[in-house]
Amino acid sequence: SKDVISRWVRDALAGQRIEVYNKENRFDYIYAGDVAEGLIRLAASTDASGVVNLGSGVAHSVQDVVLILRDHFPELVVQDIGRREAFEASYADLTKLKQFTNWQPSTDLEKGISLIIEFERGRAYEH
Repeated sequence: SKDVISRWVRDALAGQRIEVYNKENRFDYIYAGDVAEGLIRLAASTDASGVVNLGSGVAHSVQDVVLILRDHFPELVVQDIGRREAFEASYADLTKLKQFTNWQPSTDLEKGISLIIEFERGRAYEH
């Protein structure tokens, strides 16, 4: 999976360290359930056309994610690789999404991470 948070959760559950770099970078993390809901709502919209951004509409730093993971995994070892590429900060403009669907994603970062942990624990138990 290319989803970095799920990968970090799997590593944390396995007692492995996680590797991060550019912890100040900020990204628009969106929970997969909200992506599915947004796509369904867009498909049902009679007005939707053109490019529509689908994200949470909020930028969170990589460090924000690490701090939430540490709340769940106090023994988590984080290796800061410390690469210094250009600073990145991005989030989705939800104007068109709201206009076409009268809806916006509701799963915040902390809740989304909790749901991912619950899912990955269940997957690990099944194997």
